[in-house]
Amino acid sequence: MPEKVMFVGAGPYQVKGIERAKEMGMFVVATDGNPEAPGLEVSDLSYVVDVKDIDANIEIARKNSIDGVLSVASEVSVRTVAIISQSLDLPGLEVDVAEKCTDKALMREAFFGSGVLSPKSYAVSDYQELLLKKDEIGFPVVIKPTDNSGSRGVRLVEEVDKLKFAYDKALEYSEEGTVLIEEYMDGVEVSVEAFIYEGTMHVVALSDKVRTDPPYLLDKEVIFPSAYNYEVKKQIIREAEKAIKAVGIKMGPVHMELIITKDGPVPVELAARGPGFKVFTDIMPAITGIDLLKELILISLGQRPNLMKTRNKASVIKFIDTKTGTLKRVSGLEEAKKINGVYELELYVKEGDSVHMLTCGADRVGHIISIADSRKEAEEIVEVAERLLWLEVA
Repeated sequence: MPEKVMFVGAGPYQVKGIERAKEMGMFVVATDGNPEAPGLEVSDLSYVVDVKDIDANIEIARKNSIDGVLSVASEVSVRTVAIISQSLDLPGLEVDVAEKCTDKALMREAFFGSGVLSPKSYAVSDYQELLLKKDEIGFPVVIKPTDNSGSRGVRLVEEVDKLKFAYDKALEYSEEGTVLIEEYMDGVEVSVEAFIYEGTMHVVALSDKVRTDPPYLLDKEVIFPSAYNYEVKKQIIREAEKAIKAVGIKMGPVHMELIITKDGPVPVELAARGPGFKVFTDIMPAITGIDLLKELILISLGQRPNLMKTRNKASVIKFIDTKTGTLKRVSGLEEAKKINGVYELELYVKEGDSVHMLTCGADRVGHIISIADSRKEAEEIVEVAERLLWLEVA
């Protein structure tokens, strides 16, 4: 009998994982609250069930006698996957670890308790309490929901008259009704992409990020590999390893962000999953040669992964920026797609659609991904594609 794996979540970024499991000869069970989720169609057995419905997902897992449970890069599925694995005695994160990795307030507590460098931070559920904590931190501060991702509800605040608006916006994105007020760290953001197996961290890739201008702090460009020198990279990896141990991750992928401050790398937050968008499924395998989806599936079944790199390439993912308005005309799209080294160029909008400046992930209108032998070449490819592509916005 083929091994049965269950995917909690079957959205667009889960599809390649489901397809890879089937290529490996697995029987795939998938759940998603959206009946139109594309992964449901390609699974062997699918259920329209919200990924946050713990009891329903456990019942499905038991009924199908699954051998492993996972999610590719879905933050909202992390806790459910952990509860299923613990309930059925399958390989996976402990539930308390999953909770620390999906609740930024609990994560900060774990960092502080283990002496991990971290910005001064307080979780609040009342605006008056936020005002008191603001006085302890001092401006500028970052306001964010404790339990969301994709930069939703995240805002830099530099003056008191903008504080209430930022608090209300963050609260809109928090299911727990809790908001973090944090010390702002000035510096360049870097990411660590790693796998943990038997408690040991295996670094897969480091990248540098370019963020939008304040008050929004959204990634608009991610560049592999990081341009920092060997010594700084050692510091980045050392601090990342401390943070991972602080929250207790012993297996699975980790996506972590740090800021390179004047005092060195400081962890911002981490996720017990692969990075989102197409970074985990497309970009990292293309630049490292590691079949990350295969290794993730093997880990979920308790098998040893092969994380040996077979290539060292470079990549840039650039999210196309625009002003707020109506998209009147697009030109140069097909020409830009044909540039040698453009791995993918996609627009999510069409002429006549409303578009917005970048404030959170939902505002992105498209992306360009390049793959090349060097970082410089990958950046140049994206620059050429951007010059060819023209979005006229009124």
